[in-house]
Amino acid sequence: MEPGCAKLGNYGPGWADIHNVCGHTISASVEVDGWDPSCIQIGPHGIGRIGLEAGDDPYYAYEC
Repeated sequence: MEPGCAKLGNYGPGWADIHNVCGHTISASVEVDGWDPSCIQIGPHGIGRIGLEAGDDPYYAYEC
């Protein structure tokens, strides 16, 4: 399991969901082979959807 509050959820072509498992707002992104997408803000216990480049598969989510 990844450290921190950001956990990778479902993903598909061009998108990935990041779950915030903590009780405070975080900024998070996902690790991909190329340039990582810009960080997004996710509220407490919320889910944020982040856009991915074509062909990118996320490995894990992280706080930034």
